[in-house]
Amino acid sequence: MTDASARPIRAHFVVNAAGPWAGKIAEMAGIGKGKGLLAVPLPIEARKRMLFVVHAPDVPPIDMPALVDPSGVYCLQEDAGNTFICGKIPSKVWQYFLM
Repeated sequence: MTDASARPIRAHFVVNAAGPWAGKIAEMAGIGKGKGLLAVPLPIEARKRMLFVVHAPDVPPIDMPALVDPSGVYCLQEDAGNTFICGKIPSKVWQYFLM
């Protein structure tokens, strides 16, 4: 479309590739507000997260268990090698895991 006018577009399939915003885009398209399958909302929402992938090739390979600190900091080993996924769960979310 070259202008801001709205008009219907017909398609057999639609791919919502909006990632963490897919739920909001689906809502804008009327999903979760219609009848039948369209009555069910798409349960996806954006969440703030920080994630770090660390590759340490010079460290001898170890078999490390998942490390989760009470503060919400975690570190997981990937592929039993020298790649680690580390991050911190936001405190508002983390409080539910501690209950």
